[in-house]
Parts: sequence; C-alpha cells; structure tokens
Amino acid sequence: MPEPGCCEVCGGPIRANNKIGVCRSTAACSRERDRRRKDALPLNEVARYRETLPGYESERWAPISGWEGLYEVSDMGRVRSLPRQTRRGVRGGRILQPGAQTNGYLFVVLSRNSEKTQYRVHRLVAAAFLDPCPVGQEAKHKIADKNNNRATNLEWGTHQSNIDERDADGSHPNKVKTHCPYDHKYTPENTRIQPGAGGRVCLTCEWIRGKSRSRKGRALLGLEEGRSYTMAEMVSTWASR
Repeated sequence: MPEPGCCEVCGGPIRANNKIGVCRSTAACSRERDRRRKDALPLNEVARYRETLPGYESERWAPISGWEGLYEVSDMGRVRSLPRQTRRGVRGGRILQPGAQTNGYLFVVLSRNSEKTQYRVHRLVAAAFLDPCPVGQEAKHKIADKNNNRATNLEWGTHQSNIDERDADGSHPNKVKTHCPYDHKYTPENTRIQPGAGGRVCLTCEWIRGKSRSRKGRALLGLEEGRSYTMAEMVSTWASR
C-alpha cells in the first residue's frame, strides 16, 4: 500500500492537496487519473444546471443531432453546453450567448476537439422540435422577427416562399437599400428587375461594365489600355471625367 502523499499507481510523490491520489509521471498514471476524474463528476453539477429559470418552467430541451452529450437546444430558442469533465476540470454547463449575422439571423458556435462549427439557432430549433424537413424546404420564421427562435414561430417552407414573405413585410435586407454598392440611386430609370430572381440591377453599373469590354468603350470611360481595373476603379474614373 503506498504511503500517504505517494501516487497510488507508481508510488511517486504527490502534492498534499491532490484529492485523486494519482500523479502524472507515467502514461499509466495519466490514464488512471483521467478515469478517476471522469468518475468523480458530481451529479449535483448536472442537477443544478438543469434547473429551469423563471418564465421558462415549460421549456423543453433536446440533444443537437451530431452533438449528443455536448450541447442541447430548447423549444424557447436557447442553446446550452452540457457540463463535462476535462483535464482542466468541469467545463460547459451554461447557456450560449448567440451572435448576430449581417442579415439578422442569430447563430451559435459549437466546439469539439478544438474544431468549431457555426449554426443558425432557428435551424437547430426546427431540426429538434418540428417534423422532419421535407425535401427542398428550409426552416423559416412565421413572424418576421429573427430574434424569436421559439419552435412555435418556426415552420418548414421553400426558399422562394421565405424570400417572398421577407419582401412583403419589408424585412429583406436588400429591400431597404436605396443605392447600389457604387452609390448609384435605384430610380425607376436606373433599375432593371432580374426575371425570376426579382433582384435589382443598377443600369449605370451595367452600362460601365459593358463599355469596359471594348477598346472604344474603355476610351469613353477614360480607362488605360492594357491595365486591369476593379469595378470601383472604373466607376471612379468615369465619374471624374
């Protein structure tokens, strides 16, 4: 039997505050240490974490497909990491703070073995709490509030129906744009609607792009022969003439 203050595997010295009783001197010691720490995960950590918050008494949680045992998503639109034992102690056990993409959708980043993957929150909720997604459809909001990712506000629909609804309620990010990326105003005279897609095309930019393809057109725009220009450079050169 090893003396007090000695490793129970190799017999080497350990610190007085070592509660596991095993050092890290050998591979066998490390394996035994990891096994004991995993078995020592306190159940009260899990129980404390699973307590519901005020206003969320009826909140339901489900494992995220492909991330079972690591992350869960709720029908209220929240994502949490589950407490797990690591070499550095208990990790996880918290509600993830979502970020916002430029188009307004909320997202979270899930991590495993130092590899990180980004997911939109509403897609995680739909996959966990709605019926299986029909072929050719995607998760969409019933009410145009991208911060409301509750299961009751989500449904399956086609990509085109999602675009049409955002156009109708004015929530599509391109709907509020009044100028093209090169600062030409979208007036009826300067706008062409793309057939099928319904997107807007700036006729001024289209004219400049077309002229840049011929020698005569490049001379009209003030572009040098043999030199490559970006679209922004062509617009700036033409505007300064």
